[in-house]
Amino acid sequence: MMSEFQMTDLGLLQYFLGLEVEQRSNGIFLNQRKYIQDLLKKFNMDECDAAITPMNTNDKFQRDDGTPSADEKLYRSLVGGLNYLTHTRPDISYCVSVVSRYLHKPSKQHPGAAKRILKYVVGTSEYGIWYSKSEEFKHIGYTDSDWAGAAARQAVWLRKLLADLGYKQKGVTELWCDNKSSIAMTKNPAFHARTKNIKVQHHFIRKLVSDGSVELKFCGTNLQNADLFTKGPSQAKHQFFMERIGVKMFESRGGVEI
Repeated sequence: MMSEFQMTDLGLLQYFLGLEVEQRSNGIFLNQRKYIQDLLKKFNMDECDAAITPMNTNDKFQRDDGTPSADEKLYRSLVGGLNYLTHTRPDISYCVSVVSRYLHKPSKQHPGAAKRILKYVVGTSEYGIWYSKSEEFKHIGYTDSDWAGAAARQAVWLRKLLADLGYKQKGVTELWCDNKSSIAMTKNPAFHARTKNIKVQHHFIRKLVSDGSVELKFCGTNLQNADLFTKGPSQAKHQFFMERIGVKMFESRGGVEI
């Protein structure tokens, strides 16, 4: 392109739209430390105390909890800022999705929950997402007991996308599920009364299994990574799942803690 257009080579990408990029021989680390600091200053929280988890597991939210309404514009701005942060911090995705449900007429409770997420990232601003480099680019997914349909559809789309990018999957895509009944139904083509209400189009996962595109495997609930995106776990479980999905600490002197 430089032969056709006037361009300047600035070297490896280091910063783009609030995302900080650390490229190393064994992988790429992405985080948003500066973006977090800017977000804290914007909402006058740059000197706040850190929270150990992004959400209190005992909190119960509802659309009208009887408390006075909060500033809707300010609340939307805060939630929008947190939503952009999920690009490198998937560990807050579920909590951000919860507070995003109340963008219309939020009560006093909802900004408190959103600020709790911001307090959590104060203490974890050095964390980001780590993409390790390996010779084999293997696609692995986790799903709950929803007949694995949604995860299977995503798997098919990602397999096609990776193939277009030059990373055609050589083997099956593993979907780890914590429900043995769902796994059994994908391997047994027989009709059962318990599956008669499942729409025909949802049975396509059986075809994916039979043609070698997808394979469902069992994992215990305590190892189900998808739980981080569907519920607010305890502090210990939250930290455990963070490490499993690649959210790690950045070290300025040594790179990435792995």
